[in-house]
Amino acid sequence: MSKEERIAANIARARAGRSNNGTTTPASDTTAKASETSNEEAKDENKPLRYPYSKLYESDDYLKIEVYDFVPPGFELAGPERNLRLRTTDETFEKGLHKLLRTIILPIPEGVADSNAASWEAGGLGPGGAAIAAVAGSLVGGEGAKSGNIGQSLKEAGGTIMNMVNGAIKTDSATLRNAVTGTAAGLAANALVGANVNVFFGRSTGLALNPNQQLLFNSTVGRQFTFGWDIVPRGKKEAEMIKEIIREFKIRMAPTRDTDKSFNGLFLKSPSVFRLQYMSGSQPHPFLNKFKTMALTGMSVNYTGSNTYATYDDGTPVHMKLSLGFAELTAIYSGDYKGTGGVGY
Repeated sequence: MSKEERIAANIARARAGRSNNGTTTPASDTTAKASETSNEEAKDENKPLRYPYSKLYESDDYLKIEVYDFVPPGFELAGPERNLRLRTTDETFEKGLHKLLRTIILPIPEGVADSNAASWEAGGLGPGGAAIAAVAGSLVGGEGAKSGNIGQSLKEAGGTIMNMVNGAIKTDSATLRNAVTGTAAGLAANALVGANVNVFFGRSTGLALNPNQQLLFNSTVGRQFTFGWDIVPRGKKEAEMIKEIIREFKIRMAPTRDTDKSFNGLFLKSPSVFRLQYMSGSQPHPFLNKFKTMALTGMSVNYTGSNTYATYDDGTPVHMKLSLGFAELTAIYSGDYKGTGGVGY
């Protein structure tokens, strides 16, 4: 039976379970006892919550979501060999500082994908800045600087300046004259009315100052993920489990107040964090991507997944759509790929 056929059958069964006046038909004692058992199991924090509520086999692929208490990384350095940066959330996990609060098992979500990015920006350096950089480079990066000979460093810097001057002298005299005239006019206009010097320079010579354009790495870009599931309860046990899964996500993404750790309401304690992993049986999935520790940044539940309001006799919607949005807490670096299987991050 396809997913659409199963949803339609559930809607029909739910409608058949209600009388004409809208009251529900009473559940049997056996069904009620099964519901109580599953409810107790769902509230046992030592047992994973899972949907579908069925046995997992070694051939099954699924998404495992572990919920942990957030531990701030603080200002401790990463380690003796990495003493110029602070440790990250991932490294606090390596030290076992986080407490596992709950495990949730869901099917592989719809539209499995990952997206990696890096931020690069255009960095320009005009003639003046280029000249200063070239002279500075001669002072600190030349042979004189390497040998500690200050005199040699100054001589090399002077040679760099003379090369620039000689290059300007070799310029066509008419072009040089127009450049000087245009620059002078532009400086005067800029002083009087704030005009752009480059406009006058371009009109006089037909040239534009070389910005020495270069694309340069700027920063890392954090990854975000959105997952979606069609939720179709197939019985009392599964309905109770789904309800508890939805409650668990809502509770864990909310901050905490009025506790000793939040100074009894003066501050808000950070929500829980999540570690996600695609699984194949009892092992990590051999191909799909890995995740860094993440925060749950958004959640939505559509209780009328088929755009039709229909519930079972206990009020459980027949078809729901669950959407979760996560954001990784730390950036991905090339060294993170060491020791990871599949496609890595």
